[in-house]
Amino acid sequence: MKVKKKTLLLIACLVWTIAGFNILRIGILAYQPYLSIINLFLSVAVFAVFQHFIFGRLVQKHTKRI
Repeated sequence: MKVKKKTLLLIACLVWTIAGFNILRIGILAYQPYLSIINLFLSVAVFAVFQHFIFGRLVQKHTKRI
């Protein structure tokens, strides 16, 4: 059985989107009791670090490979 690359990419995108949404939903539900300005600031800071050093580099590496 052959599957086109774009179709496979679309399926992967849908699966990861659903998984990411579920993780986000669980995180928001668990975070509500700890909601404060300092916790929001720390969360944004951690996200920014991960975005810059982990996710950003993965995207650049993958983009160069393609």
